[in-house]
Amino acid sequence: TNYTFRYWSNTCNGTASTSSDAISIPATDYAIWASNVKFLDGVITTTAAIISGSSIGAVNMPPDPTSPTPSAYTFSHWGICPDGTTVITEGTIVTEPVTVCAIYKPIVNFDYNGSGTPTVTKSALSGTALGADFPSTPTRTGYIFSGWSSSPTTLVSPPFTSLTDVTGPVTYYAIWTDDSAVQTNNTGGGGGGGALPPVVQ
Repeated sequence: TNYTFRYWSNTCNGTASTSSDAISIPATDYAIWASNVKFLDGVITTTAAIISGSSIGAVNMPPDPTSPTPSAYTFSHWGICPDGTTVITEGTIVTEPVTVCAIYKPIVNFDYNGSGTPTVTKSALSGTALGADFPSTPTRTGYIFSGWSSSPTTLVSPPFTSLTDVTGPVTYYAIWTDDSAVQTNNTGGGGGGGALPPVVQ
């Protein structure tokens, strides 16, 4: 059901409660109903009954859920189903029954690919870019960083950048070019430097 009975009131807006006993009260009283707010996290359904015009409140908000696939997704926020673009918080005013979904963000792993730096994990809502949360340009002694790639051995075009939309869980690898090879190619005689690792189209 979409509503839960809360109490009887002698005013239609429910500002004055007369009794919680539906049998013993006069017929002139009004039934006051609360809107059901259903929270779906992919595993458990929690329902909170909120009087129209009231905020959800911290006591009625379920705890942040654990992702059903924690290695691939992390919890972002509660939002109105199905897309979650309307964010729901404890301060949200309820005006009607609503179903709220847990929204999860895909995890993006940055593998530093031999540099000795541990893998860094980031996340962003599907269809959005990491932006300012993008890792800083890595460094490695004796090598030049060429970019982030979905292949651990080759710089795939286009490389992953702070402006690339995240569409699902993924791992990107740092691609390195041997600095000594670059220096040799740049200082050699004749017609120009040697080629960097090939870019796969």
